[in-house]
Amino acid sequence: MRSKGKYHPDRTVDLQKIRRWFQHYVAVRFPGARVRCLPRTDKTKLSKALEDEGLMAAWPACWTWEMTIDVAVTFICGSSTNLLLANVMERDIRIRDIGEMVAYCIVARPALGFLVSTFGLSASVSRLLWKNDRLDVLRYGDKGLHILKWDRESQQATPLV
Repeated sequence: MRSKGKYHPDRTVDLQKIRRWFQHYVAVRFPGARVRCLPRTDKTKLSKALEDEGLMAAWPACWTWEMTIDVAVTFICGSSTNLLLANVMERDIRIRDIGEMVAYCIVARPALGFLVSTFGLSASVSRLLWKNDRLDVLRYGDKGLHILKWDRESQQATPLV
């Protein structure tokens, strides 16, 4: 259940609130950065969203990024243009979700990659990460995927990993 429309019509979480939360997160983490959330990346390919916003020059290979992402935020720090990618789950996060998002991050090389869930981690993913000490499955390049739990009531996210 990732987005309304043709992909996941049962979406009940407000993606706009999550997008605003991520914009604020980037603005606080990178003071002075110019931050912009790409619209409707949950409904269109990331490559098309970057093209529509005139950002293809920052990522010359982005025309190959045929992926839909719930949240895509660009931010410019000095002369560096960066990307934050996040997918939102309205269920527990499963190994398949991690694999998909890590693959997207390997391709797009974002500065920050996130999985967000309104439920948390599945029991099997919790065992894999904590009992079996396999945090390496969250790695892409020299970075790691962040996993957050979204609280619908407070409209805030808290880190799980």
